[in-house]
Amino acid sequence: MAIKETNFLTRLWNNIVSSIPIIGRQRSITTYNYLDDTTAIGREYDLEISEYPIRNQEKAYKLIEMWEYCPEVASAIEIITNDVFSSDDGDDQGFSIGEFLNDDITKIDPKIKLILDNLIERLIGGLELERAVERMLIYGDAFASLGINFPTNKIEKLLFLPTWEIFRVEDNFGNLIRFEQRRYLANSFENKYNNQSQNIKQGEAIMYHPLQMIHWRFRQKTLYGRSLFFESISDWNYLKEATDDLAFASRSVGVNPNIHIMPDCTDEDYRKAYKLAYEEKKKTGMVTDFYLMSGADIKKLSSTNPDIKALSDTVLMWRTRIVMKSHVPPWLMGLPTIGARDIAGQPALAYARFINKVRMNLVQGIRQICDLELALNDIPKNEWNYKIIFPKIATNPYGNNAIIDDESSNNNIEDLEE
Repeated sequence: MAIKETNFLTRLWNNIVSSIPIIGRQRSITTYNYLDDTTAIGREYDLEISEYPIRNQEKAYKLIEMWEYCPEVASAIEIITNDVFSSDDGDDQGFSIGEFLNDDITKIDPKIKLILDNLIERLIGGLELERAVERMLIYGDAFASLGINFPTNKIEKLLFLPTWEIFRVEDNFGNLIRFEQRRYLANSFENKYNNQSQNIKQGEAIMYHPLQMIHWRFRQKTLYGRSLFFESISDWNYLKEATDDLAFASRSVGVNPNIHIMPDCTDEDYRKAYKLAYEEKKKTGMVTDFYLMSGADIKKLSSTNPDIKALSDTVLMWRTRIVMKSHVPPWLMGLPTIGARDIAGQPALAYARFINKVRMNLVQGIRQICDLELALNDIPKNEWNYKIIFPKIATNPYGNNAIIDDESSNNNIEDLEE
């Protein structure tokens, strides 16, 4: 391709995709010094990005393993993430800014609506925040760095960062000071605060001003959140062992070998000749007739039917415990529904409450992005009045949603149902 055409396409690409610089790296900075062709990490630079845990390594490795290798965990996260952004029929996806405020009477300021609608369409709409929900659920935390275009007063980039390399730094009074992306566990530098520097030296952390970072927390403890499956780590270990035991037992009892008993007074040469002749007959197809000498016999090793139900029940028990923790209805995960009967749609209503809880955690980060966008456009803080709307969740399989209580009009309550 000619240089002129290449330059034109490059300029066109930069106009389509913002080239605003952004703080931080989506790849682990632990491997930063190894990104060349002489190392395995460097040669695999264009493969999928992996997590290299720094914070809480022991738990992190287990949760990463569960997300990648446990079908129950991966399926639950996929189902919940889809339901967070979807209506009951899947026709409506994502979230939007409401036409009215929470009192459902006062109309939103048209200028604020226009700013936030453009923000959603440009940056955080569609599938962009699915990663935030996924990482919140499995890791407990999700972090994203913001790229701000100050000349145009817009947020133009959102970069998700390695969850287990980001540290939240607060003082003893709970005031947020900054975030850090570290190579090592103990790696805080009070005097290094150059947000524009992308040159990462050995042992140096990347610093983020609080306004440059979005921190989504699920089941917040103090500084950080907790994974939805935090308490299921031991269940996953037992499930792996039980599955291995069941697989081994299935192979062991699935084959009941034949025993060929030689006649009395035969020697080793006879046994070898018999075996060779038998193997040759098998090559031609099924062997239906045997001609044996007196005293010879062919029979099965075992005459009883093997039972591996106990091992199968053990696997089912550990699977059920993990699915129970996910809040997802068991039938969606391929498990039988057990327990109390569905009375007045209560199981469905409980799941809807859980989805709205996940949405509320997501809204905390969305509001931070929206508020920053309004501030960049010189909108006073006392005018940051808007309502974030998610698609409605059906709580009754027969279409009667009368069991849902009336929504509150309190300004501090998010409208999570359209």
